Amino acid sequence: MRKVWLVSIMAFVLAGVYPRRETVLGAGDENLIPPEVLKHMDPEIRTGKRPTIAKIRQSDIFGLREKPRFEEDFVAFDFSPKELSSVQREIVEKWIRQGSNKVYVEGDQKKTYSPLFEPAKYGGEVAGTRCKLLIHVVNTDCRLDALYGRTVSPSCLDSLGQDAVVIIGTDKGQAVCGAFHLGECTVYFRSRPSGTDSRRWDLNWWHWAMGLGVPGAASTDVLGGGSSGLTLDEAVKYDAMILKNGDTITGTIGNESFRLKTSYADLTIKSVEIEKIVFEGAGNNVDVLRMRIGDKLSGVIQDKKIMIELVSGTGVEIDKEKVKEIQMRKSG
Repeated sequence: MRKVWLVSIMAFVLAGVYPRRETVLGAGDENLIPPEVLKHMDPEIRTGKRPTIAKIRQSDIFGLREKPRFEEDFVAFDFSPKELSSVQREIVEKWIRQGSNKVYVEGDQKKTYSPLFEPAKYGGEVAGTRCKLLIHVVNTDCRLDALYGRTVSPSCLDSLGQDAVVIIGTDKGQAVCGAFHLGECTVYFRSRPSGTDSRRWDLNWWHWAMGLGVPGAASTDVLGGGSSGLTLDEAVKYDAMILKNGDTITGTIGNESFRLKTSYADLTIKSVEIEKIVFEGAGNNVDVLRMRIGDKLSGVIQDKKIMIELVSGTGVEIDKEKVKEIQMRKSG
């Protein structure tokens, strides 16, 4: 029995998967978070089973060419960029921009791995910086004392791109937590918060980063910020529309097809044939369609409105300019 247990542990370590282990379900949460909020929190996120994070080591880099996509929710790095060869560096940079996985960096890692995220350079403040919570769903019901880790210097905010999401900053205008896009990849960066609301903020963060809705303020039962109130298992049954402000809308895309203008032809693509749409992707001001058969088409989508039927049954139209990407889950 002991031998089987050891083999299982070794296989887990070699796989390079590091699930987050936070707090046992219910242990202490009820003392800090109202029950009407907790009931909308995904149990797998509360127990630390999700998100799972795969770590890429230097020995894994060459393998990214044949197997670029990981099954885990996020990918983090576990190597020194200074020790990479020029070939390894180029492979990693291309892998990031391809957008096979979401990338997660925390605290001082933002500075360590900043060379891979050009032109978004990190730097600036020392640990324990006083922070300023901006208007964003992740900050619902939260007050934080400080965040431990480096921030993004003001001179670098413009390089993050206009569609970057800054959730926490400082009075000096520095970004501490948020997300930005490189090609088709989304890079989530944050520092570790302190204060009595840090647990609530951490749960809010992971719900948002995982594409789930964040429960609303404790004074009401209404979910805010585009939340659907779904668990992870329920959410994967629906299409997900990610807006440029970072919010996620869950439901069923109503457009039966999309009109794509390419350099060689005007195409009409059925929605059931599409796996993912990235608007203005790859830094080239073009839209990218990933097809279910594996092909990728680039051009400009001519549809001005994206229709989606929410889980509640309400139909809404969203301007294309407000949408970052669409993950077609139910349509296939």
